[in-house]
Amino acid sequence: MKNISPVKFCPARKNPFATEHLKKIRYRFSDSSLNSLLNHFETLNYRAAIVGPQGYGKTTLQKELASAMAPTQTHWIKLREGDRKIPQSILYDIFSQAGTNDLICVDGAEQLSWWNWKKLLRQLGKDQRCLITSHRQGLLPTLINCKTSVSLLSDLVTELTFTSDTVQQKELELIFKKHRGDIRQSIRELYDRCSNGAWPASSSESLM
Repeated sequence: MKNISPVKFCPARKNPFATEHLKKIRYRFSDSSLNSLLNHFETLNYRAAIVGPQGYGKTTLQKELASAMAPTQTHWIKLREGDRKIPQSILYDIFSQAGTNDLICVDGAEQLSWWNWKKLLRQLGKDQRCLITSHRQGLLPTLINCKTSVSLLSDLVTELTFTSDTVQQKELELIFKKHRGDIRQSIRELYDRCSNGAWPASSSESLM
């Protein structure tokens, strides 16, 4: 067995789990691809939902799909926990500019009350393109159900740190289980552990 030394305190700029590094990570497909989703989105008349629990990569995938549809212009509505409605001023700005071929992305659509969701649907119009993320099914036809796994977390950690070993794998299994598959929260814990020198690494070169 390798002799694993604890990582010393890691400044934020060298932390492999910092946001600037996470932004470079692409969505990992398990049984589909970006092109197949784009084709499926077209069959759904460009109106669909990316579904899954928090931290399962919905927003990352939504951004990639929107980017892949360029030069289509995208209009974003980002909802946070407790946002039960969208301010009328935001809706006015979007719908006064959006054309039928433009894409309206709603991130966190499950936050809206039933009444405000129906109100948004009415404003969308019959042929308006719309891609949402939601924790639950039923708001729009499901484009994909996002899933996570320990192997996915392990692959992401390997990509970010350039290391992989048995000790880390066992720890990742515990972290993944603790956060119930939430990759975002798992990565945040790894960031904190790394910052405090509590995350093992096979080589100090992973932080260089």
